[in-house]
Amino acid sequence: MVANIFMFLHQQIPLHSKTTSFCTWIAAKTISFGVCFFFLSVQLRNDLVIL
Repeated sequence: MVANIFMFLHQQIPLHSKTTSFCTWIAAKTISFGVCFFFLSVQLRNDLVIL
């Protein structure tokens, strides 16, 4: 779902814009960080349940 939206936005925006590239990079970093944080929190929750 997120990937589809990301691809759609990516197609709408011209690639030669440096600001766009930077924003895309920031968005990618934010999304990847969010996913990592989500999985870490789930893992921590599982560990707490085991304890």
